[in-house]
Amino acid sequence: MAGVEREFRPRPSVLVVTAVVSVLSLVLFAMALGLGWFGPDVGAGANFCEAARSGLVVLPRDVRNGSRPVGVT
Repeated sequence: MAGVEREFRPRPSVLVVTAVVSVLSLVLFAMALGLGWFGPDVGAGANFCEAARSGLVVLPRDVRNGSRPVGVT
C-alpha cells in the first residue's frame, strides 16, 4: 500500500521470551517444593523405584548407579 506508514514497534526476542518463561517456571517449581504446595506425602507409589525418599529431590536407586540399564538388578 503506497503512502501508508506503519509505526515500528520492536518485539521481544524469542530467546528473551523463552528465557523469561523458563526462569519463571523454575522459580515457581522451587517455591512449590519449598513451601509444600504439592501437599503432604501420603505414601502413594511407595513400592516403585521412584518412591519418595528423604530429601527435597532424590533420584531412584538405578539412576544413581548408572552402570546397569534400568530394570536390571
